[in-house]
Amino acid sequence: MNQDIIKAGLPDEAVSPIVGVMLMLVVTIIIAAVVSSFAGGLATDDVKAPSVNLECTVVTNPVDRTGLLFEHKGGDEFELCDLKMHLQNRDVQVTVDYDYLFTDMFDDHPNALSTDVKNNKKYFQKICPKGGFGVDKSIRPGDKFMFYADYYRDVGSSDTVTPGFHWKPNNGGGLAAVQNTLCEYKLIDKVSGQTIVAGQFIVP
Repeated sequence: MNQDIIKAGLPDEAVSPIVGVMLMLVVTIIIAAVVSSFAGGLATDDVKAPSVNLECTVVTNPVDRTGLLFEHKGGDEFELCDLKMHLQNRDVQVTVDYDYLFTDMFDDHPNALSTDVKNNKKYFQKICPKGGFGVDKSIRPGDKFMFYADYYRDVGSSDTVTPGFHWKPNNGGGLAAVQNTLCEYKLIDKVSGQTIVAGQFIVP
């Protein structure tokens, strides 16, 4: 009688194809995950900061130049609007984005920025070869641009403000870089988040 009972379940020969299909699915999922991860890594790596040689000069001419003057000595073209500046003096630091504007905090002080500079409103301004300021925001080899300070006070001035550079953008931050101290700067590409150039200067 027992011999007449039909065994329940799948026949042995049906097990191997099912296991094979399951293995194929697992392998496919693993390959898809690896490809997705690799593609994501490539997309991130594609965004790089411009490669440039920038020369920085500290300028304290109160008539129309107060801050850091940069000259493009060679390398990639880039846009001023893609920049932000990070400054640190002692334990105080501030980041000034291209989109930040001057305030009127120092307008009534001696040696305030010129009206021409203030009218442009931006901390980052391209310098035209024939003088004045450029509407073009592209910086190419041979071009110069300023990163302005709101105010500079020399130690010999009668002003009561701390001697040195002062930045007070409209975003609410600020930095007073004290005269005769070391100040560090980083010019950062906002698109990639990477530093284009970094350096130090003594506040005159």
